[in-house]
Amino acid sequence: MIRNKSLQRHLPYPVQSVYDLIMDVSSYPVIFPMVTKAELLPPRGNSPDKHVKLTFNLPPLIRLANPTHIARITGRPHHRIEAAKVQSPLKHLEMAWDLKPSATGGTNMTFRMDYDSGLGFLADAFLNANMDSLLAQAMTRFESHAAKMLKSTVTPAAANQNQSPASGQVPQKKTGPQP
Repeated sequence: MIRNKSLQRHLPYPVQSVYDLIMDVSSYPVIFPMVTKAELLPPRGNSPDKHVKLTFNLPPLIRLANPTHIARITGRPHHRIEAAKVQSPLKHLEMAWDLKPSATGGTNMTFRMDYDSGLGFLADAFLNANMDSLLAQAMTRFESHAAKMLKSTVTPAAANQNQSPASGQVPQKKTGPQP
């Protein structure tokens, strides 16, 4: 059965910069906890899509005989990136990043992933139980990578929002008497 997960974040960087960072598939091992290698494959015909060979380090319960996955990365400049399996031991895997300029500066990003291991009940149960944690790690790693790579592109309005680029979360305002 196909499962889906999604996350939303506000990043204090221009949409173009966030788009370019996601399209840099060589950084995927830095961003995704289970990806140990990302190799850009030669272009296929006249397609503008990127094909990337990803090598995974998976937990023993879902370790695959072939830990590699070939994905097609399709960019719709500056607003959407899609990744879909081309060749994989997984039954189904699709990811999408939607990027929109924020009215207050920066980028509103929505990440969505649809997946099905096709490896049986135990592997699916393990994957489903750990997916929220894996995605939270990936998002934290992405935000840290973006902060390092894009620090000079922070939009002025976003920088003044009292927001931490590493967390993507707006701090809660305290109510009541203040010291």
